[in-house]
Amino acid sequence: MPFITITKFYEDQKEELRLRRIGPPNDLERKIKVAEVNRPGLALKGYYAYFASKRIQILGKAEISYLAGLSGKTRKTLLKKFCDFNFPCIVVARRLSIPNELKEVAKAKQIPIFQSSLSTSKISATITFYLEEQFSPALTISGTLMDVYGIGVLILGKSGIGKSECALELIKRGHRLVSDDIIHLKLTARKLIVGRRSDIIRHHMEIRGLGIIDIQKIFGIGAIRNQKIVSIIVTLEEWVKNKDYDRLGLDLKTYEILDQWLPHYLVPIRPGRNIAILIEVACSNERLRRMGIDSAKSLEESLLERLASTAKTNTRESHSS
Repeated sequence: MPFITITKFYEDQKEELRLRRIGPPNDLERKIKVAEVNRPGLALKGYYAYFASKRIQILGKAEISYLAGLSGKTRKTLLKKFCDFNFPCIVVARRLSIPNELKEVAKAKQIPIFQSSLSTSKISATITFYLEEQFSPALTISGTLMDVYGIGVLILGKSGIGKSECALELIKRGHRLVSDDIIHLKLTARKLIVGRRSDIIRHHMEIRGLGIIDIQKIFGIGAIRNQKIVSIIVTLEEWVKNKDYDRLGLDLKTYEILDQWLPHYLVPIRPGRNIAILIEVACSNERLRRMGIDSAKSLEESLLERLASTAKTNTRESHSS
């Protein structure tokens, strides 16, 4: 089961959430395994049926004001039972005053407490988004990811087939490089595949015969981007004589990545073919398809209508004669 530690959570989110650690370090190696948070209003009232004890617990104005209205003894009893569930950590919103009893019980149970100046809704949304990103299925592959006309196109193919050269031509034509060679893919909660560049390679590209080139320095900051949603996949392969390549596009081919099926184009390479232009057209065609325009099907329907019209005309002429 995937998890992250409280240490990683704190280091990653302390600036975003404006977190401040309260009291001793406690057990910062606790594991977060659930990508949701919980506001324990009913639990603090003593109702623990369906209590989401494996989640980060967020205490807002309602929870803190309720605890403040209790006697010290009652408050400590409730908080001791609350902390017996041993959840990952507690985040207190709006820099609200934290009851001493909560600090004492949390210290005894080694449960970390953090304080934030943000509202409960902002904290919940930020943590949930962060955890979903951390727990999303991921994959690292070899290829080239480009942003062409706003469409994220993942270019695949054997080593030496010309992926980087094709990407270079696309960059010269005004499109943007996300990553070359190493691409980190992650499936989001919305079932979208996001491709990111490698922090090591970044915006560099290897071109056989030239070596390593820096795309940002050569073409400018506008020629690169850090990430992009992958919308289509183009696989380059050497032209195979007598192979039946798709010429009509009536049946959309797909490619599976991270349990998602994306439109897939198999493009054969041979002298005289401008692959960069073909990829531009594939991306433009994908934009049309998203608007409900299918060029191949439109042509097929037009031809069928023409044939039907011709058949009717021939039938009428036959009857009249």
